[in-house]
Amino acid sequence: MKIIAKISGDSLEVLRDIGHFDHLSIAQDGSNIWINNIQKEQMSTPQFLALPDVSFFQIKETKIIPYGKILPIGRMPDHLDFKPIQEASPLKIEEWNHNYFGVKDSIPLYLKKNNAFKDPVALLAETTDYNIDTVLSAGSYRLNLLEFVLIDSSHFLIYGTPLLPLRGSHFWMRNNHFYPAGLELNHPNLEKSIIKALRSQRGPSFILWNADESYDIIGEELFSPLTRDSFRKSLHIMTDE
Repeated sequence: MKIIAKISGDSLEVLRDIGHFDHLSIAQDGSNIWINNIQKEQMSTPQFLALPDVSFFQIKETKIIPYGKILPIGRMPDHLDFKPIQEASPLKIEEWNHNYFGVKDSIPLYLKKNNAFKDPVALLAETTDYNIDTVLSAGSYRLNLLEFVLIDSSHFLIYGTPLLPLRGSHFWMRNNHFYPAGLELNHPNLEKSIIKALRSQRGPSFILWNADESYDIIGEELFSPLTRDSFRKSLHIMTDE
């Protein structure tokens, strides 16, 4: 049986972390978005669990059955117009070449698409009540595997696996470069050279690339073990500044 999902929201922006899965198709229905052709193993990934009010269903002869249940709860709306996710919510990359990280010959750097699935290892989230409450209510056995750093007064980055089901943007990592899901550097062979140059200037560091090709340089020493107490204190300090 086919697996679909329904999420709350009328903005396709909420799909940014799954937009690189080109096997998916989507349709909008008022204040809901339907996602079609989901693979079973994808349902438990952070990208899907972080979707707003996500519900998974199986479809059998147009009947909607909550995933794992037997009895249907209705029929699929027949007016839904499913389109490939990349057609309905295209990923736009603007040219960007103003920073070369000291690479010889001033080779321009920008992000390009990479459709190969990469396990997410970091999550950039806003300091919303939902995200803060989710962190503070998580069990110690989950938090002990994670580290975090405050990016600014309204965003924090969690690093480690398994990630918490927060609402935000997921990243995979290679050679100390955090990349948004579905993207990578146009010259992957330069990743180590860039990090080496940063190390000589600023010490051991990570680069957090954003989908708009802006970036943040994060010193390795800025990451702290994620505990409820350390998270509260960091938020308090940032709020007071």
